[in-house]
Amino acid sequence: DYNRTAERISVLKSQGFPTGLAALMLHHAVDHPLRIFLIGNSATMLGNDGHLVAQSSSSSEKVQTVPCTRWEAITSTITWHAEMAAWCQTPMAVRLLHDPGIS
Repeated sequence: DYNRTAERISVLKSQGFPTGLAALMLHHAVDHPLRIFLIGNSATMLGNDGHLVAQSSSSSEKVQTVPCTRWEAITSTITWHAEMAAWCQTPMAVRLLHDPGIS
C-alpha cells in the first residue's frame, strides 16, 4: 500500500535516514523479513570495556562515545535494532547463547 509505505519512509527519515536508504531498507524488509540476533551473554559481558554512541551534551548534531559494560553496549544495540524492526514492521528474534539463570 503506497500510503503505508510513504508513512514508514517518513518515520525512518525522522530518524535521520535519507529517502533512498529508507526505501531500500523497506524493500529489503520485504525480501528478508526476519531479523535474528544471537547474543553471547557470558560473564565477560560484565567487562567495563564497551562503548555507547550518545548525543553530545554540547551539541545535538554531534555524537560521542561513552564508556560502559559490554552488556550495556549490546543491550543498546539490540534495543536500536528492535526499534528499527518495529519501524519497518518486520519480526525480530533475540536468542541468548547461555541460560541467563532466571527462575
